Amino acid sequence: MAGKLDQLSKLPERRAAGKKTKSEIGGYNVPDKTEPPASDSERWEIVRKLFTKDKRAMGDLEAITGMDWDRSRRRDKVANFVGLSWGKLRKSGISNAKLARLLQMLEMVAQSAS
Repeated sequence: MAGKLDQLSKLPERRAAGKKTKSEIGGYNVPDKTEPPASDSERWEIVRKLFTKDKRAMGDLEAITGMDWDRSRRRDKVANFVGLSWGKLRKSGISNAKLARLLQMLEMVAQSAS
C-alpha cells in the first residue's frame, strides 16, 4: 500500500501551473484567449454580479438571446437566480443542462450589453 502511494505522489500534476489573467471589456471580465476555460462556478460568480438588481423575467432574457431555457420559470425574476451561489443553484433542483444554458444565456446578455 505504501509503495502505491509513493508511486502516486511522484506523478506529475495534470494541470500546468500558471496565473489566470482577465482582460476587462466594458465592465465584463472576458477570459484571455490563452488561459484555460474557467469552471462553471467561477464563470457564474463573474456573471451573477452584473445581474443582482435585474428586475427582468427570465422569459425576457430568452427573447433577447433567442434561447429556450425553462418554460415553467419564464416568469421568475433574474435576480432570484443570481442571488444564489453556484452550489445553492445546483441544489435547487435545476438540471445540469438547464444550469449550463442559464449560464450561457446570462453571459450572452452581459456581452451584448457591453
